[in-house]
Amino acid sequence: MPNATLANLQRHLREKFPLARHGLAPVQDDPIPDCDLRNPATFPRGGITEIVPAHPAAGLALVVASLLEHELPNSALPELALIDGRDTFDPGSFSSHDCSKLLWIRCQTPEQAVKAADLILRDGNLPRVVIDLLAFPLSELGRIPSSSWHRLKKLIETHDLSLIALSPRPLVPCACLRLSLHSGFTLEHFGFSRDELLQRLQTTPVLQRKRAQ
Repeated sequence: MPNATLANLQRHLREKFPLARHGLAPVQDDPIPDCDLRNPATFPRGGITEIVPAHPAAGLALVVASLLEHELPNSALPELALIDGRDTFDPGSFSSHDCSKLLWIRCQTPEQAVKAADLILRDGNLPRVVIDLLAFPLSELGRIPSSSWHRLKKLIETHDLSLIALSPRPLVPCACLRLSLHSGFTLEHFGFSRDELLQRLQTTPVLQRKRAQ
């Protein structure tokens, strides 16, 4: 027979902390509506947003355009750092004014991209940082340790910045928001303006974690 004192203690703990019992489903965050990538407020400060395309024609290149078209008030310095994996960014498709707001960092390996993000976030002067990992093979991306993402998360929280990771599949274990981008662009959209394409971007949040207060 189990000890009576131990049994009483277990019963008391179950009554006092009912949600701590093993087997209960975790509490879910409140659902959020579809996100507008043209609104900078979509990307939470102090956290990592990960954007994953549902297919190659989802329009991820427009994410950078959506961020560049929004200016911060009274800012004469770059407002966005783009850590570009294998030169996928085309500056020729943007105006000189838009490019003046951008710090463009070109990397050839995922390790270089993560190190660049670490340096930019430690500096803490750019409010938004985009790390584009789409061009890297999954075999290389799989070598990024989860500890690297958690280190970046700590830096973001310290400086209250926003990091946006463009990933071919979910990679960031500590993302506070993960968006699935599932717009379907075809050749018929080739003649559309960038504004029209931005209006057609479709995203669905698939993960939301509330920041600890």
